[in-house]
Amino acid sequence: MIIPAAAPLDRSEPWRGKPSSRRAIVPGIALAAAGSGALTAVHYHRLGLTLSHYDARGHLVVARRIFDNITPGWQQVGAVWLPLPHLLNALPVQIDLFYRTGASAVALSILSFAVATGAIAWIVSALTESRVAAVVCICSPHR
Repeated sequence: MIIPAAAPLDRSEPWRGKPSSRRAIVPGIALAAAGSGALTAVHYHRLGLTLSHYDARGHLVVARRIFDNITPGWQQVGAVWLPLPHLLNALPVQIDLFYRTGASAVALSILSFAVATGAIAWIVSALTESRVAAVVCICSPHR
């Protein structure tokens, strides 16, 4: 008696291998997030609320004093906040326009938001193999 060979089990990870149309939605979601972030930033800029939170100016001051200080250096980063935003803004805030308006910090925030949103959409679409699930996850107010 001949026993037919069983089909091999598909042990591939869902995020590897075959490119599919579900991956095409990820850049669209990231661009939509960047667009909504930019529109929100313009709205708050028109209202004059870009630097309304007291911590916003504090982050810019910490970033600026890394280079522009009596004793410049890495010690100026401080210990209260995580240093990455200050290090990313250290050079742009040396320009007075970016320091006064916070434009470089806003641009970095929009970019970070778009990348994080795209990454979440990619993970959800890879694990569920569903474009709809990725869009629902991103559009959910409870994420």
